Amino acid sequence: MKKGIIFDMDGTLWDSSENVAISWTEKVRELGYDFPDITQQDVMSVMGLTMDRIADILFGSLPREERMELLNSCCDNELKYLLKHGGVLYPDLEKTLIRLKKKYHLYIVSNCQSGYIETFLEHYGFGKHFDDIECYGNNLNGKGGQYRSYRKQERS
Repeated sequence: MKKGIIFDMDGTLWDSSENVAISWTEKVRELGYDFPDITQQDVMSVMGLTMDRIADILFGSLPREERMELLNSCCDNELKYLLKHGGVLYPDLEKTLIRLKKKYHLYIVSNCQSGYIETFLEHYGFGKHFDDIECYGNNLNGKGGQYRSYRKQERS
């Protein structure tokens, strides 16, 4: 039986932090907010957290509903920006995926918003390498819960 490998996105497959920061700053400015520019370091400090936690950290001075609306607008802009510009892939990523795919099922699980993984796959044409993907934005289930779901599937 072919076993599986579950990948996270950020810090594992690519680094999109610089382009995420650019796209979020663009949206914050466009909407007229007076926050400082969002930096690559800001983005790196919250990557891996769920979207609600990111909104709390970056836009915590706003009322909850408004900060979630702002983050959703930033994320929509982010997906458009990343689809066009991508991120920084880790060295020999596609060669590694091709080699692993021969022996393993490959999956991606992330705490990201809906569409983020799909944007990565579409920009680079990597969809052919992965058997399935799942994210927090689709089911509000963090990575830990999603890993357990995949493990159950692997055993059955």
